[in-house]
Amino acid sequence: MPVDADDLVSNRLADFFSGKDDGKCYTSANGYIWHKGSRYVTLAKDLWRTCGSCTIIYYKPDELPAVDFEHRDETKRYIFQNSHRAIPTYARSIGKQFGVVPFPTTVYVLDTGENLSILTGVGMSWKRTVEGLLRIPRCITQARQTEYNIR
Repeated sequence: MPVDADDLVSNRLADFFSGKDDGKCYTSANGYIWHKGSRYVTLAKDLWRTCGSCTIIYYKPDELPAVDFEHRDETKRYIFQNSHRAIPTYARSIGKQFGVVPFPTTVYVLDTGENLSILTGVGMSWKRTVEGLLRIPRCITQARQTEYNIR
């Protein structure tokens, strides 16, 4: 799972994936968006379209580069070289099967200085912008604080 500096991940992921050796690429069914310091989060569907830490990829040794510098290879032949928005499409194109994590995996934290694409609107369609305006705030409960280590 690629993880960005502006994301918090669920402490339930390790249990969910423990013993899974199915070779699938997983995406989050949904996740939360949180303005740092707020007492509320909003639920976002298909958060992987906005947040880079919502895809979990199973790699076999032959699917990884032989040396580290290959991650900069412009051919984008390795899944992790692609934009997080392109990972599901690319993974399917190379024959990866998909699975969905049935609970919110990630809290995308805004107002950190790290999430530049959402601030500049790069890659955000008008539909995603409108969807953001229509989200219903949910209280950050003690359970959510604990699960995502929200502070």
